[in-house]
Amino acid sequence: MALNKPPVAATSYLNVDLELRSASGLNALIDALAPVAFVLHHEPQQWASLELRVETDTPEQSIQNFCSAIESFHTDSRKLWDQCEKRCFDIGVQSGLTPYSKRFLFSAETISRLSVLNAEVVLTVYAAETVASTTG
Repeated sequence: MALNKPPVAATSYLNVDLELRSASGLNALIDALAPVAFVLHHEPQQWASLELRVETDTPEQSIQNFCSAIESFHTDSRKLWDQCEKRCFDIGVQSGLTPYSKRFLFSAETISRLSVLNAEVVLTVYAAETVASTTG
């Protein structure tokens, strides 16, 4: 009996997580982002990971939505954002065997917005998943 493991899905964009770290606490910043994002993980007084409440088709759309929310912060919330030691947009991509290549565009406008927000971007690519099937 041989095991054949075909890929489950094609390479695809999953989501963007916003990862924050701050020694001064994140509760007020999380509250400021609550209308557009929910908390995935939160260690009080240390770090938090948030995800948009609305799914988007591209990582650029997700990052733009986060940027719009942050750019609209009142002075106190923006000060908390600026005090964070880490402000990282983590783009999740599920890899597959098809298509041969997959591109995700980020416009100069989006890159400029990220720069003004002093935010980093990381790309996390998850290995292609397979399903075990038996052939006899």
